[in-house]
Amino acid sequence: MECLSSFWMSTCGAQSATRSMAPTGDQQKMAAFTSEKIEIAHINYPKTLPKSPIGQAMHYSLKYWTELTRFLEDGRLEVDNNLTEQKIKPFVIARKNFLFACSVDGAYALENHFSLIQTAIIHGLNPHDYYVLLLKRIPCCEKIEDYESLLPWNVKSEMSKYQEVA
Repeated sequence: MECLSSFWMSTCGAQSATRSMAPTGDQQKMAAFTSEKIEIAHINYPKTLPKSPIGQAMHYSLKYWTELTRFLEDGRLEVDNNLTEQKIKPFVIARKNFLFACSVDGAYALENHFSLIQTAIIHGLNPHDYYVLLLKRIPCCEKIEDYESLLPWNVKSEMSKYQEVA
């Protein structure tokens, strides 16, 4: 439990954007911890009642082991979804606003609006400035490459120049 606790504490607050693909030392420790636990599950699963809660948990763990441990192979992946939960909190809070969008198309438009704002924030852009850039450039887009050039990670350097001038 101490291994799991120390791993959990070391990953708290780590931003996905700043993490590398290479597994960290903590992830390597966690890999040893998880391999020990899967061995225990393999040994004890045949002795466990399949319909019991622990039997169902072991079955799920064994069945989806590759997916459950994918974060150990890629340093960008989180051990949990807490960061994602924090990022979608504004959507959860604004959920009632979607009820008053007056139409399904209005709700989709509101959803796209929130998505653009959060994407800009995640990539360190000022949402207002990013919107201005999009609204100026989208009418001139003709090819897929033109639209791709407007993605936040492609305009980030240009946006920093734009903000310095403003």
